[in-house]
Amino acid sequence: MSWWVKCTDQNCRERNVAANIVDLLDNCRDESGIFRCACGKQGYVEKHFKLQEKGQTWDPYLVGAIRLGETKTATYQPFVFLTRNEEMNDPNGLWFSYYKDTRPEGGRLKLGYGPGGPPVLDKDQVKRLIKELLKVNYLSKQEFLDLVK
Repeated sequence: MSWWVKCTDQNCRERNVAANIVDLLDNCRDESGIFRCACGKQGYVEKHFKLQEKGQTWDPYLVGAIRLGETKTATYQPFVFLTRNEEMNDPNGLWFSYYKDTRPEGGRLKLGYGPGGPPVLDKDQVKRLIKELLKVNYLSKQEFLDLVK
């Protein structure tokens, strides 16, 4: 499944295209995890899902991803998509997911959301997630401090 990273610049006609989820996370993000267009500006991935409720859809814009795997080469790789509800808004949602890559052993690449269930995060991964959410300004330091008072 290909992933198309569109540019937030309405005049840009370039796109980053990732062949799969590993390519997307490895090659289409900046150092903070935000998706980038081929031109270097911020990008996003549009998704569209039909919901069980008749006529309803979920149409998130994925603006970045935070890796939470122990190492970049581990088979099991939990991560969190930063999402927003509209094309140009700041991230306002987190979509927990994972992939499992057994291709090096002759297996396959599986993206794990939906029937595969959610990822399981250990305490260190939760702490790393909070740190990364602060880094990308999903949470401000003051919002975090207000939570732990």
